[in-house]
Amino acid sequence: MEREGVKAIIVSCADDPGVGELRKIVTIPVVGAGSSCASVSLSCGGKIGTLGIRERAPRIMRDILGDHLVSQTRPEGVKTTLDLLTGEGRENAISAAEHLRKTGAEVIALACTGYTTIGIARDLEGAVGIPVIDPVEATGLFAWHLTRGR
Repeated sequence: MEREGVKAIIVSCADDPGVGELRKIVTIPVVGAGSSCASVSLSCGGKIGTLGIRERAPRIMRDILGDHLVSQTRPEGVKTTLDLLTGEGRENAISAAEHLRKTGAEVIALACTGYTTIGIARDLEGAVGIPVIDPVEATGLFAWHLTRGR
């Protein structure tokens, strides 16, 4: 891909699988969704809650957020991204976001790119009244920044 003129590689998974390995073999930027989301979240507030499809955020996000990570959760009944496509999954995601706000989060970092698939970030912001950071949008921001002069 690099030889074909690709200017950056985006890894659209909050676990950032393969990001470190790719960075060792290509010279173009490699940007992961989890690290991007965590970084943008920190620019929006000091107390971050993560909403994923597992009880805990991916390690890369936990490492970057450190002591700023005040709460982690997943919506009730959601085990895969497909569960987010149901009405119940969406309602439970909003309830989980409310829980994060009530436990002290000033910002919610979405810890799964499946939330991008259903386009829920703005709905969550409207429901809970705090910034919600979409991992794919955050990745795009960094990719844009890193490629704008290439």
